Amino acid sequence: MDSEVKSPKPLFVGATAAIITASILPTVTITPILPKMQMHFVSIPQVDVLVQLIYALPALLSMLAAPFAGLMSDRIGRREIVLFSCLFATFLGIAPYFLESIWLIIASRALLGFFQGTLIVCTSALIADYFIQQRREKVLGLKFGFVGIANIILLIAVGYVSITNWRNGFLLYFFGILATLLVFFFIKKPPYTQIANRGEKIPIEWKQLIAPYFGAFMGAAAFTMLFSQLPYLLEARNISRSPAFAGNLTSLTSAGMFIAAFFYAKLSGLISAMRMWFFTFALVAIGFAILATSSQLIGIAVGGFVTGLGAGLVMPNSLNMVLGMVPAAARGKAAGVQTTFWFLGIFFGPMIGVTLSRVFDGPSNALGAWSFVAVLTCVLYLIINRNQTELS
Repeated sequence: MDSEVKSPKPLFVGATAAIITASILPTVTITPILPKMQMHFVSIPQVDVLVQLIYALPALLSMLAAPFAGLMSDRIGRREIVLFSCLFATFLGIAPYFLESIWLIIASRALLGFFQGTLIVCTSALIADYFIQQRREKVLGLKFGFVGIANIILLIAVGYVSITNWRNGFLLYFFGILATLLVFFFIKKPPYTQIANRGEKIPIEWKQLIAPYFGAFMGAAAFTMLFSQLPYLLEARNISRSPAFAGNLTSLTSAGMFIAAFFYAKLSGLISAMRMWFFTFALVAIGFAILATSSQLIGIAVGGFVTGLGAGLVMPNSLNMVLGMVPAAARGKAAGVQTTFWFLGIFFGPMIGVTLSRVFDGPSNALGAWSFVAVLTCVLYLIINRNQTELS
């Protein structure tokens, strides 16, 4: 295991700013402009499906690109990949502002997803290349904390700048120029990395990575299930049928996520990574139980916030475990697989929520059922942690 080495403050601040800024670029969302896009292309058959495809396609391509991007970054270096990914993500993100064909917009969004997935994987691996132990945990927490804040700010910004013209929302991808410049000036040769030789087989103990991979999947599935079921829960409780109201309440969950991410470094100094999973899914279980049993708005708000606290620990803890368990020359590959599990959870969460809602007759019972699943997950990680302690 690496010993803690204090890197110079300018390196720490500059590299942290560059990595976090590049990490924010994939969070630019276009959900507020989807209705106006649909109206603009209303004459095209199946336009409702096509517009949803414009929104969802980048996530699918990110999931497919993640393992490949991680493997390539191990072989040729992450700085260059992040730099070019920032440039291409900026160009492709802005492209729909100028494109008239919905099919060209779909194609540009598909390519954008490839570079967004690359950024998600490689920025996480860069954190391990630059920082070790306590600083790694701190920067991972900062990354996901700032990404959560940026997601909320960009969501609001897209809505405001698109009031007069839906195309204006795509101009926010100009943010990528700042990311590119920061990476160019502050990301040099990472001090704690090693490039794999082509054809060299780097041994990875995949069994050890099952715990963080499974945690990433279950955590992602939990909060996307919450996001998808919350509007139906508000309707079932006769609280609100407004999408805007549900969106504002969802932001409270997001607030819990970035608060937990910011405090991850301090928590990791007190609790082992494996034991952290127990507390993560305990918070999810408690949050879902409150949501399932509360009939008032305040209870639903508290339940969403508590769930967010648990979900906010998922990505930093999962990546911290993965990046600390694999050789330096295999970090990209391992982080790529982790990102794939994360996106699989995001994809399957809403579908699991719909299935549980049908089986158990409504969103309340569905959330209650997943609370029980989260309790079982807590028990599973508690058993794994105890077995590891006995073996050591």
